[in-house]
Amino acid sequence: METYRQWLSWSLGGDTIAGARTLQHPSGRYAASLSWRRTGVASVAIIADEESTPEAKWLEEGTTGYADFKALMLGRHSKTSKDGYKYRIIPIRNDGSLPENSVPNIVETSRGGRLSKPQGKIWASNGPTGAQEFRVMTNKPGSAAWALPPMTPYAPAKILSDLLKKQYPDG
Repeated sequence: METYRQWLSWSLGGDTIAGARTLQHPSGRYAASLSWRRTGVASVAIIADEESTPEAKWLEEGTTGYADFKALMLGRHSKTSKDGYKYRIIPIRNDGSLPENSVPNIVETSRGGRLSKPQGKIWASNGPTGAQEFRVMTNKPGSAAWALPPMTPYAPAKILSDLLKKQYPDG
């Protein structure tokens, strides 16, 4: 259960995990996806719900990146200009940080635990709407390329598992 608390703290941008990079812009969605349940007399499973929060998988396994992210984004949801080029307006928010000194309120039972429902809902939902800036993505010749580099995994599950194996070699 202490491992769960460390993982939760890390996912909120708090304490570092030995060997793991720190999350630069934690939104709380990953933290809201984490829970634990007892799987045996002396064993516990920590679960990240990848169905509701795809970021969980990205943090654990990384991403391949996109050489041409623009083509993906300018698919069926883009508009067409008078000149016949596709475009899309991208709103950019700068307010994704969590409240300072936010302490996770963990609900624990004899069989498992998770963030409290109100706190999980707040952190799992999107932040306030209203962008401070906008960028226009277009396929007009000469426009900027939009490439996303591959993301190496943070792998907090593996790091915490290795730490537990080191601390309890016979377990």
